[in-house]
Amino acid sequence: TPYTRPLASRLGVAVDTVGLCGYTTQDMVRELNCSVITDKCGVAGSGLAHCLRHAQSEGAPYTDILLLAGTNDISLHKDANEVLKSLQQLHTCGHTHGARTVALSIPGTRKEHEQEAPPDPTRVLINRGLQQQAGESQGQMLFIDLAQLLATSDIDGDDLYADSRHLTPFGYELMAQLIESPLRQWMERG
Repeated sequence: TPYTRPLASRLGVAVDTVGLCGYTTQDMVRELNCSVITDKCGVAGSGLAHCLRHAQSEGAPYTDILLLAGTNDISLHKDANEVLKSLQQLHTCGHTHGARTVALSIPGTRKEHEQEAPPDPTRVLINRGLQQQAGESQGQMLFIDLAQLLATSDIDGDDLYADSRHLTPFGYELMAQLIESPLRQWMERG
């Protein structure tokens, strides 16, 4: 995931990437325990639960997990409630392994950013659901409204988006900048 390197630099901590290109949240849940996964781009990875168990067995358990997922689900017109259910399972997996989780809201599309299209109702429902889940998590989950942070930036869509949904390298750098402060506060609270 292109935002993790600049985020690690900004926070001064190691940030591992467990990105699965082209995966839906249901795919991620189905393969939680897999030791080897080849994503839709041909890149090898592992399921979240496998990564968390491996880190624990190495004596270096994860303390915080950032989850940005659901964009592919929206592109495939998945049901918002099903996506939320899968996202909750991913967050619960992190909590079960002793980590707190951060839910990054699903950003809008390029057309939404340029106000050429209304907000996607499925995306809005999923993001509201994530915010509600974080509010009910008893401090185990933080919600960062990345969609709102990007939407209120004064950056032109051509500079921000590489295509209809994915950010440019500059956009990912901006993303890291925008989420740095709330993440730093979250980490300091421990």
